[in-house]
Amino acid sequence: MSRCDRERLTPTFITQQHLYDNHRRLIVTTPAAHLRGPDAADHNAQAAVDDAHLSLRFKHGIHTVYLFVDALAPMSNVTQLLREVLRERYPSGLTTSVAPPEQTLVPADAKLAYAVLAVPNDPSRGWRRIKVGADEENTPTKCNLKDNDIIAFAIIDADQQDDEDEVRFEVEWPRVDDELYEEGG
Repeated sequence: MSRCDRERLTPTFITQQHLYDNHRRLIVTTPAAHLRGPDAADHNAQAAVDDAHLSLRFKHGIHTVYLFVDALAPMSNVTQLLREVLRERYPSGLTTSVAPPEQTLVPADAKLAYAVLAVPNDPSRGWRRIKVGADEENTPTKCNLKDNDIIAFAIIDADQQDDEDEVRFEVEWPRVDDELYEEGG
């Protein structure tokens, strides 16, 4: 295979988009439109995207985790998958705050609370907690989640009560550093 053919078959990867198959292996994929040639059919079979799956952006502190989830599976499956990813990727904990530096550990049996923006596209208005059900039996569809939604999550301590009013969703949004532009000229 020539270099030109390899480049034609090489996909353009989506930055930080990670998809997971049923075996919980990390697979980085691309839209099928980027693939040409004999490998395109195999790729489509591996990462079949349909209306029963959602791409969701989970945020905590400075982190954004992209997950591809089954829209009809219970939220307990989403929680289990997110916990596994967080523990594997961030074994020393999540960076909740840069200034002052603050880390949040993710226990193996961590309970997670979820929220969406109270007003879409306006993080200054805060978060609205998602009702996932008593045993997280509600599905992402029943929770009204849509493709590419931003979902904040908080880790609830085992000794902490799951009181809706006490859960804080800490998300740091990117900011423009005015001093950086002033120094440049």
